[in-house]
Amino acid sequence: DFNWQLLVVDDDPLILKTFSLIVPDNWELTLCEDPRKIPHKIFHAAFIDQHLKDNLSGVSVIEQLSQKFPHTEIIGISGDLTRDLMEDALKAGATRFLAKPLNAEEIRLTLSKIEALQLLKDAQFQRQYEYYLGESPATQELKKSISRLKGEPGPILIEGESGVGKEIVVRLIHLQEAPSSPLIAVNVAAIPDNLFESEFFGHSKGSFTGAQQNKMGLIEAANDGDLFLDYIETLSVQNQVKLLRFLATEEVRRVAEN
Repeated sequence: DFNWQLLVVDDDPLILKTFSLIVPDNWELTLCEDPRKIPHKIFHAAFIDQHLKDNLSGVSVIEQLSQKFPHTEIIGISGDLTRDLMEDALKAGATRFLAKPLNAEEIRLTLSKIEALQLLKDAQFQRQYEYYLGESPATQELKKSISRLKGEPGPILIEGESGVGKEIVVRLIHLQEAPSSPLIAVNVAAIPDNLFESEFFGHSKGSFTGAQQNKMGLIEAANDGDLFLDYIETLSVQNQVKLLRFLATEEVRRVAEN
């Protein structure tokens, strides 16, 4: 089975013990108190403390690692959150910065996002998207943005001119979360205002002329998955209010039901 490779450099044995207890099983962990003894192997991610024993600089360790392994996602960690230190770490090659004391859930979420980014870089989700993703610097930044959304709850707004590939971004966000769950894509501009509630929230039999049976709405159909609302800017103000209530409460009521 494939294992992700994780390096943790910290001179605090308690921090190293913490990582050994909380890192997911699919990550192979290399713990190192002395950065001069880092094994020469490729790591997918590395957590580097910024204040090491013998006055060794965490920033220097980050710089050396990023030069040797440019594809490694490096996270600076420190209890000293000064602006200068964070800027120096990011300039040296760190992509993120976490404050001590470390939160177990935050570490797991960070690793999950790194997995998502690596898979996006390798275009392993679905090969038909590889052509559209490309390898330009701007596209690499887009992949990073997509990977950062993994595990994040709540609505996501995707902006861009017509034809730039917003739906491809939607599908990649969906695939990195739960590819077996439903993804419902809706062209909002194609739905008449008077049918909005029925289409989005559903209706019960006999609720209006032509309603011959109960109908599940698009929101209900996308439950446990994702609902993509294309051309959402065309939605009338009146229906925006109705959609906003759903976004705020995460609940729907079918037309004519209680």
